[in-house]
Amino acid sequence: MDKKIIKWGSLGATLVVLAVFYGVYQYYITKTPTYNEQNNTATTQNESNEADIGNNAGGGTTNLTYTQAVKLYVDKRIQFNDTCVASPNYVVFKKGTTIMLDNRSNKQRVISLDGVKYNLKPYGFVLVTLTTTAKLPHTIMIDCGTGQNNARILLQS
Repeated sequence: MDKKIIKWGSLGATLVVLAVFYGVYQYYITKTPTYNEQNNTATTQNESNEADIGNNAGGGTTNLTYTQAVKLYVDKRIQFNDTCVASPNYVVFKKGTTIMLDNRSNKQRVISLDGVKYNLKPYGFVLVTLTTTAKLPHTIMIDCGTGQNNARILLQS
C-alpha cells in the first residue's frame, strides 16, 4: 500500500511541476517583442511583417560606411556568414541597445528577431534597437534564412 501511495504521489508532483513549467513557457512565448530599426534609406513595412532595407549596404541614419559601423559597433555586432552561421551566437545586451546585424554573404538574407524580419542586401548591414514589452530578462531568438535559432540575445534591464 505504501509503495502505491509513493508512486502516485511522485507522479502527481511530477505532473504539477510540468504544468507549472508549461504555464511559464506559454506566458513568455505569448509576449511579443517590438523592435525599432534604423537605416540609410526609407523603410517600408509590409503586411508580411518584413522590413525592406534600401539599396546601399549601410545602416543608421548617420550615413555610416561599413568600416565606420564596424568600428562603432565592434562589441554590438552579430555577423552572419554565407551559411547563416552567426558570430557570436549568444550575447547579452541591455534593453534599448542598438546592435548591428551584419550579412557577410553575397546573397540577400532574411534575418528575424523573434519573428520580426529584416531583409539584408548582400554584404549589407542594419542597425536595430532592441526593445520588448516582455518581462525582462527575455531571450530573443534570431533566425537566418531558413534556419531557426541561429543565435540568441539575452535582453536585460
